[in-house]
Amino acid sequence: MTSENSSSNSALSNSKICCSHDADNMGNGQSVLIVDDDADLLALVREVVNSLNFKPSIMSDPVEALELITNNHDIELLLTDIEMPNMNGFDLARNAKEANPQLGVVYMSSNADKVEELNSIDPKAILLQKPFDSSNLCCALNAAFDSFISRFTGSVNGNGSACRRL
Repeated sequence: MTSENSSSNSALSNSKICCSHDADNMGNGQSVLIVDDDADLLALVREVVNSLNFKPSIMSDPVEALELITNNHDIELLLTDIEMPNMNGFDLARNAKEANPQLGVVYMSSNADKVEELNSIDPKAILLQKPFDSSNLCCALNAAFDSFISRFTGSVNGNGSACRRL
């Protein structure tokens, strides 16, 4: 599914295609917690993540998201905005990974200055620069899951190979 929104604050746009939406590049029901303080963006990203065959949940408060992750180790991946009230995405991811070390993380940001900051925190981090399209979202999610698979099996299945890491 291609999601397009004419709203200027939408994270999804017509940008360069990163990976296709064929069955080999879609999820397999993995759980993804999406955290962003923009309710409209949350709803749109949830819709796209669901269409990519992942199992999305959304939260607008990073503190509540951390509590959920701490108490629910079924969440496999955190897709988080970096700049949010109460707790930034860096702190959310760090604390979430302390609670669940196997948790994958993908960051989102519209602030280009966050790329260097993220690179200094985690050189292997995956960042979706807003605005992004559904193909880039698909690619980032697959790259995060590929990274997880390679950490535990020593191999990468290639689904996210076209996705740019920092």
